Amino acid sequence: MRKKIRRILTAAALLLVLLVSGLPVSNLTKAADGILEIRSKEDWLRFAKNCRLDAYSEGLQVELKTDLDLTGEAEIMVPVFCGTFNGGGHAVSGVWLEVTTDTTGLFRVLEGTAAVSGLKVYGGIKAETERKTAGILCGENNGTVRNCKVYGYLKSYEDVGSVAGKNYGTIENCSSEAQIEGTYRTGGISGTNEGVLTNCQNYGSVNPEANEAAVNAGGIAGLNAGEIVSCINSGNIGYLHTGYNVGGICGMNRGFLEGCKNTAKVYGRRDVGGIAGQMEPSFRLEYGKNAMQLLNNNISGFSDSLNNAMAVIEDAFNQGAYGLNDLVWQINTFAYGLSDSVSWLFDQTDWTNDAKGYIDLIRSELEQLKESLAGRGEVGDLTVRIEGLLDSFIEVDPSLWDGKLEELSQLLGQLTLYFEDVPIPGDHIGNISRAFRALAETVITGFQSFGDNSTSILEDTVSQLSGLRGSLSDFLSNTGEEISAVRGSVSDALNALSALQASAQDVLDGKNSDTEDLSDQIAAKENGMLITSENFGEVSADYNVGGVLGNLSAELSMDQESQAAPSLDDLLFTDTTLFVRATVHACRSNGSVSAKYDYAGGICGYGTRGAVLNCENSGNVQAERGYAGGLAGRFRGTIKNGASIGKVSSQTYAGGIAGEAKTINACMTIPEIDSDGANCGAIAGALDLGNGNLYVNDALGAVNGITYQEVAQEVSYETMLKNPLIPQSFRNLTLRFVADGKEVERIMVPYGDPYPEFPKEEARDDEYWSWDKPDGDRVYKSETISGSWKKMIKTLSTDEDPPEFLAEGQFTDNAKLIAEKLPSPVFPEALTGTKPQDKAAETVQDESKTESQDSADGQKNLTGSAKDISAAITGGAPSELSGESYQISIENSDAEEITLRYLQEEDGWIYVNADGKMQKADIKRDGKYLVFPIRNGGEFTFVKGYDLSPLKSWWDIRLWVNAALALAAIIAVIAGLLISKKKKKES
Repeated sequence: MRKKIRRILTAAALLLVLLVSGLPVSNLTKAADGILEIRSKEDWLRFAKNCRLDAYSEGLQVELKTDLDLTGEAEIMVPVFCGTFNGGGHAVSGVWLEVTTDTTGLFRVLEGTAAVSGLKVYGGIKAETERKTAGILCGENNGTVRNCKVYGYLKSYEDVGSVAGKNYGTIENCSSEAQIEGTYRTGGISGTNEGVLTNCQNYGSVNPEANEAAVNAGGIAGLNAGEIVSCINSGNIGYLHTGYNVGGICGMNRGFLEGCKNTAKVYGRRDVGGIAGQMEPSFRLEYGKNAMQLLNNNISGFSDSLNNAMAVIEDAFNQGAYGLNDLVWQINTFAYGLSDSVSWLFDQTDWTNDAKGYIDLIRSELEQLKESLAGRGEVGDLTVRIEGLLDSFIEVDPSLWDGKLEELSQLLGQLTLYFEDVPIPGDHIGNISRAFRALAETVITGFQSFGDNSTSILEDTVSQLSGLRGSLSDFLSNTGEEISAVRGSVSDALNALSALQASAQDVLDGKNSDTEDLSDQIAAKENGMLITSENFGEVSADYNVGGVLGNLSAELSMDQESQAAPSLDDLLFTDTTLFVRATVHACRSNGSVSAKYDYAGGICGYGTRGAVLNCENSGNVQAERGYAGGLAGRFRGTIKNGASIGKVSSQTYAGGIAGEAKTINACMTIPEIDSDGANCGAIAGALDLGNGNLYVNDALGAVNGITYQEVAQEVSYETMLKNPLIPQSFRNLTLRFVADGKEVERIMVPYGDPYPEFPKEEARDDEYWSWDKPDGDRVYKSETISGSWKKMIKTLSTDEDPPEFLAEGQFTDNAKLIAEKLPSPVFPEALTGTKPQDKAAETVQDESKTESQDSADGQKNLTGSAKDISAAITGGAPSELSGESYQISIENSDAEEITLRYLQEEDGWIYVNADGKMQKADIKRDGKYLVFPIRNGGEFTFVKGYDLSPLKSWWDIRLWVNAALALAAIIAVIAGLLISKKKKKES
């Protein structure tokens, strides 16, 4: 017995030690298969506590078996999770937290092996001060989140998203209906995405209140440096005139974005787009770089291959293959010639020395700048990073300098921020900027030159190798068994020459990859691409506003208010994607685009490099000051195979395709240009190069009022329709009706047809939906038509003063009261379908009842007909009645019956036409108006009554008659009594 007690006490002591030590103690329910099941709030709290140690959840499978409400609980966050969590469609609610730490969410960190699915989360998280990485579902995701939904509210500072603050893993088929607020990198699904977001939807608003410092906000992600594919945003993004890099899908795109859609409003101050606010290009110095890498890395391999082939062929010749004599001479000649050519090619790389000179100049200016950095330790750290990067230029092969340039541009851009308001002796920042531009130009020009010079060498190499291979093949085919000993060696030589030719051809093929063929880049999901995405929402900001993309350029400066684009952009990058990967491809927009100041485009507001290819716009574009275009406001790259239809408005630089552009080729437009300023054209306000463009507009020239035949051609709309490449938006325009953010109806209308009848929206309470009225009465562009809820109008009136008629009911603002006077009526024998004398008694009885009821209401009832009253009095029809008739209708109203007020000071009776029969209406007097019900579109007749003053009605007549009879009866009784009394006295 003592031993048993001792064992119990020992176990209790161990348990106490574990509890005190804080080690996890699992007390959760596990099913027979080892799956951990959460069935209560207490289960969740123990699970969260155990997950303080990452090893606890490694390989763990968790299933949520019920909905949970965690309201009022403090320690609800799961610190780190590495296993599999199946929510089973259940909800965790009550996730209300005010946090003071970084990386917060229901799951703080999901590791790479973690997978969370089928979970709904309801809650609100508010992070105090400048906290980083906050999400309602998870703070940081390195694993997989699938089929989850998030609801609620989230406010933090940096890397803020409903599903994840930062995503390095995969988030798919998830949705958010949460309101998200943040300053840096704020997204409806993820604040920063460096992984994959696919098939996600956002319905909540992002940054709906003014935040002057907000940078990088989007409906799906604030910053995308990974992949966003097939995502939809339906929540309004941003606040008008505040915020930078704001997009319907992402604020800043440095990665790959494909197949996304925005249907909501997008607002901001600068760099604002329906899909992305800004996109930074990816440096791709393809041809010159590839040629240098291949020749530099493989020249020894080329030589070895040639030497080996030469040795084999010479050995075969010495063994009796005398037919190879000429081939030996040919190969020798080719080898020496190739060696000389390659040596010459690399001798032309003096530009590398020039580049190193500019690197030394940057380093020298940086050293002098450091002397002015006392007390600015963070800037000192930045200069150390820049110096290390400058050293790496010398250490690596020049073929890798393109990546170094990109990194150096980012660091120098950050450096400029620290000296915006700091006086520094000398112009060190300016000297560094100029030296960097010179360095960039030298490297780019060097790669271009190397690529151009290598072209002829490689093409000659391919040609000669092809001839040599043919000679070897012919030799093997035409010789007999006498050379069987060397046949294998000759075949090896042939294979070596084939490999050499294939390598040279690969480089040449790289040279030919341009804007025409993007399939390989799309398949590889390369950075710097925004493709096959659509915008249907309104986009509005101050500068750089696009239906798809606000700004296509590198963010070299952290000064968001810099008005002038960095001159480096125009110098460093050309109009070809041969050297830079910056492509907007196959995108569409039909939402309105407006800039308070400059740079508004149907696809891209502002851009300094790259290409806009195969894109369409059918929405209105407006820049209140300058640079508005159907596809781009100002774009210094290439616009090709695009189409635009719609209205373009700007004081200056307005064009159907671009306000100003470097290159526009093979584009089509049907523009309406609204501008009184300079530089306006059906294609562009200003253009450097153009070819093969078509436009429909007989009032404007193609470029700045002038049409050059090689640049563009004016055609009729009918001719444009015959073009097989014309987009569908030109043939049948699309009217998209959106109410309260949801599409109600989509109608296809042929170009130039009248606007169709707008869809009807159901009223709610005392409000109705009113569609915005488009400009004009005919459809010349695809557009999204929205509107607003308005209060119902209670009363309509005709135009007289005072109004002759008033209609009471529920009406819209476009409803109108129409009162049409009809010819004077001809009364039938009986207005009610029966002879009045047959109805006389009944009428008197009905009037008695009605009059009694109306007397209770304190109002005079005038029900009845003049004929009936006359018949009741005289026993026949009146000899003469006067009347006037009207038809009453309410245009643009579904009301079936209304209450009508008719200005008529005279007493009388109202008859309404009911199914071809005139019937008396119940009328009341209200001041000077007679009030009665009537159907919309119905007719009524007013019949003037007899002036029986002071007997104004049959009721009054009857009262006086009855009173007279009563008086006579009383007199008779009194007389009888007097006579009787007199007789008694006499008797």
